[in-house]
Parts: sequence; structure tokens; C-alpha cells
Amino acid sequence: MTLKSGKSGEGKIKLATQGGDEYNMSNEYPYELIFTIVSRDYLDAAKEAAKRAGARGGTSIHALGLGSADAFKFLGITINPEKEIMLNVVKKEEKTKVMSEIVEEVGISTAGQGICFALPVDYALGLTTSVAENIDNK
Repeated sequence: MTLKSGKSGEGKIKLATQGGDEYNMSNEYPYELIFTIVSRDYLDAAKEAAKRAGARGGTSIHALGLGSADAFKFLGITINPEKEIMLNVVKKEEKTKVMSEIVEEVGISTAGQGICFALPVDYALGLTTSVAENIDNK
């Protein structure tokens, strides 16, 4: 893997290349995408927790967990295979507060059996006017 400087849009970024593929190594993402996965019937609690922490809006997706029988045996808990996935784009500095509130309300040790993780957002199109204005003002 080699590092080289590249240019994306107006800002310089560092790219790591391996076998011709390029990976953005910049740490300057202003937004994060929070994924929350909870058991069926706990989406509303997750949404309220995110809203209390400052998240505005989001998207939900119905899903089925693909856990194995071994996971049930070792963890000693019953896992409902029906899940809800909530996606929220938040400012980087709001991420920890939003995730903490969600996990406190519907985390793995609660009835919601939820997990949360986040990924950086480096580019977005089609956002609502209020969110787009926030990105432009950064």
C-alpha cells in the first residue's frame, strides 16, 4: 500500500492505493452516518432517543438478522430475528451524544437488544434544504 496526494473537488486528500484501488484516508469528514439496529417494536424508542440527543430525521429499514444458533447458545439470550435499522446523518461533533442516548435507551443490554455504529460521510446529494445549508456553511 502506498500513500499519495490527490485532489477531490476543491480540497486536497491523501489516498492509499493498493492494487490500483484508491481509498480516502482524509480525517476531515464533517458528518457521520449512524446505523442503529434494534429488535422489532423498538424503532420508536430508538427514534425518540436520537431526537432527544439532537438528531433530525432519519430513515428506517425493516430487516432480518442472520445470527446463528451458536450465537444464541454462547450469549445465553434469545435474539429476535426481525430487526429495524435506523440511519441518521449527524454532524461529527454530535455523533457520540446521539449514539450514547440510543444505546442507553435500546442498547444490547436492554429489551431492544440494539447496537450502534457510525461511518464517515464524505459526500452527499439530495439532502433537504436545511441539511444542505448546514453542509454549505461548514
